[in-house]
Amino acid sequence: MDQQPRICPTHTFEYIGMFVIGVLIGSGISFVYFNQSSSREGDSAYQAGFDAAKKRVEDSSFGAIMRTPDEIKVLSGTVTKVNGNKVDFHIQSTRPFDEPTLDNRTITIVAETKISKLIQKDQKVFQSEMETFIKSSQIKEGATLATPPEPFSYAPALLADITVGDVLTVIAEENIKTKKEFTATDIQIQPKPINN
Repeated sequence: MDQQPRICPTHTFEYIGMFVIGVLIGSGISFVYFNQSSSREGDSAYQAGFDAAKKRVEDSSFGAIMRTPDEIKVLSGTVTKVNGNKVDFHIQSTRPFDEPTLDNRTITIVAETKISKLIQKDQKVFQSEMETFIKSSQIKEGATLATPPEPFSYAPALLADITVGDVLTVIAEENIKTKKEFTATDIQIQPKPINN
């Protein structure tokens, strides 16, 4: 009784080639699958480590400086765009754990919004006001202290006075800690730096 070979001798190289190609494809698919799943695990492990480090810093005595207050009603930033009654501005956060998506905000200006422009006082006028303040605070001990003079005076301004590049201090009535867009109650246009 003749027994037939299980593999056709004329197709042996084809079978070996298909086997090698199958092993390579299987290896490639396995590599991609396990690489992606380990990457996802690495991302979650990184996030867990970052969150633990953030909590540790925030719980430390040094972290109190970096902690964002629960309520924010005043922000300062540079105007990036003016479009009708909406002003986009960019804030420079001093806290490393603040949400970076909140670095760019939009202010809505309504008829009730008070806009003012800060104008630097003459140095002699400010110095005279400061001397008067110092003298008045030395006179009576235990009396309520007068408010020190400000180096700026305030002039009324309009929405049209706000331009790209201006630095604004914006005040809102509501808590704007996590608001991307809000209505301003007061806007102060800071003086432009004097170039030498």
